[in-house]
Amino acid sequence: MRTPRAQDGAVLLLVAVSLTVLLGMAALVADLGQFRAHRRQLQTAADAGALAGALQLPPFSDGSNSCARANTIERQNSNLTDGKNMVVNGNLSTSYCEIIGSSVRVKPVESSVPYIFGRVLGFASTTIDARARARVVYLTRSTGLLPFGVEDLRPKSVTAIVDKTGQRIPLALCGSQTPEGFPYWCNAGGNAITGLPAGGSTVSLEVVDNTNKVIDWSNLGYVGSDQAPTAGATATACTAGQPCVKDVVLSPLTDPYLYYTSTSAPKTFDVLAHTSNVASNANVSFTFNGKTNSAVLQSCTGTDCTWHLPSNKLFTSATTEAGTGQNVTVTIGSGKSALKTVAPAQHQYARDDGDIVQQWVQDRHYIDPSLPANSPQRFVTFNVAFTVLVKGREITLKLGGGGAQGNSGNYGGLDLDTTNGSGACHGDTSGTPNAAEEVQYGACTPYSIGDPVNTQTGNFAGQVNNGLTARIGNSPDNWTTTANPPPPGDPRWMSLILVPPITFSNCNGNCTTQVVGFGSFYITEYSGQQGSTLKQGEVKGIFWDRPVLINQYTTTCNDPENICLASVALMPWDG
Repeated sequence: MRTPRAQDGAVLLLVAVSLTVLLGMAALVADLGQFRAHRRQLQTAADAGALAGALQLPPFSDGSNSCARANTIERQNSNLTDGKNMVVNGNLSTSYCEIIGSSVRVKPVESSVPYIFGRVLGFASTTIDARARARVVYLTRSTGLLPFGVEDLRPKSVTAIVDKTGQRIPLALCGSQTPEGFPYWCNAGGNAITGLPAGGSTVSLEVVDNTNKVIDWSNLGYVGSDQAPTAGATATACTAGQPCVKDVVLSPLTDPYLYYTSTSAPKTFDVLAHTSNVASNANVSFTFNGKTNSAVLQSCTGTDCTWHLPSNKLFTSATTEAGTGQNVTVTIGSGKSALKTVAPAQHQYARDDGDIVQQWVQDRHYIDPSLPANSPQRFVTFNVAFTVLVKGREITLKLGGGGAQGNSGNYGGLDLDTTNGSGACHGDTSGTPNAAEEVQYGACTPYSIGDPVNTQTGNFAGQVNNGLTARIGNSPDNWTTTANPPPPGDPRWMSLILVPPITFSNCNGNCTTQVVGFGSFYITEYSGQQGSTLKQGEVKGIFWDRPVLINQYTTTCNDPENICLASVALMPWDG
């Protein structure tokens, strides 16, 4: 049976219309696929811009450059930097940028994105946008850590203790700082020191930290008093008409740091000793740190005299730390008839580079026992500073060799990647990574606050130098001020584990300690860099921030000093 010719025409018309619709739909589907790929690239630009903008917010910077930085990074994901990029910079609008609290929202919009196949249906172009939001977060779990442990002392209370009387003198933050920028704890106005025995007493220090751990340092200071030189073994008080050693001080008198020195920077000093009932032609000598030098007369009124050392017989402070410090004693006479001070006439303490007590200063070093109990001349002010983590302050991150460190063979090193193949994140799948790899790449093993961590004995100076050289290369020290720190991409920025105070001085050999936090530091100098004068293996850096909680990260900084280890992360647009 044959269809009428009219029906044949209708079928052809229907087929033609259907093909047109199908081809149009196919064109739109092809264009939509291209637009999805286009939008993915635009989303990458939005994510990168939001993260870059968030990195300009506090605590990284003041936020004034957030939107400008976001705009720059968004446009770097266009054909401005690579002709293969689908996003056309000339059609890209990055004007939308909003700072909301500690977050940044961006919405790049690209106009005039052309249809390819849709043009046959009359579609010329469309507009595509993407949006992203990033916020500041505070890290509490980290990989990529370098194998140095930084002791984190955070004093809650500080007390000076006069050892021989038990007198306790509370100290408080007093607003002043050491020349290195560390805050002093002091007893403003001073406290009257009473009841001293013959010769005086050492003064020790007790600190309770923010975890209620009690930490003691002995023999840091000294308050002298009168004593009779004797041939016996017991310090005795002076009596009328008999030789008496009174005020003994270190000189130059203008140097307040002479009583608490550094083993790495020894000081030369004189001793001034005031005696009574001692003839001006007597043989007087001073002994310090095992060395005895004859003194000469400086001035005398009758038998009331002051003695000091000749300019070629001055003492030099110790280059090795000793827990007892170094005493000054006075001898009058010679041979079997010599009389000596049994108690120290004065005292000096040479601190090790690794000692957290950074400075100890007293305004008075002698108390006349004849003074009334409330005499102003009995009042002593103590100023104590610790090597605490102060934002923008340089500290020693790892000790070096070539001098006594007082830390039982521990130089501040940690052993982080401890298992076979634990260096897989940087390609070391066999064997246990060495310190040089951990320094160059950072440890692969993640650590959280509260985790145990092993110390590493020895200096491993060569591995430290090689690792830092490979990591930093020729990048210069770009640190200027706290207000304008180097950008996050600077290779001298590094994350380190914070450990409890006096971890290394209390550790004899390998020990297990605990992660109490993480710190971000900017390396200013290490012994392997050209022109460095540091001890071999020594590393110095500027502290920046630290975290406080035990999670991957938190969105708030709850640190009492508002110093947390900050980063940035994407977040929901309306989150």
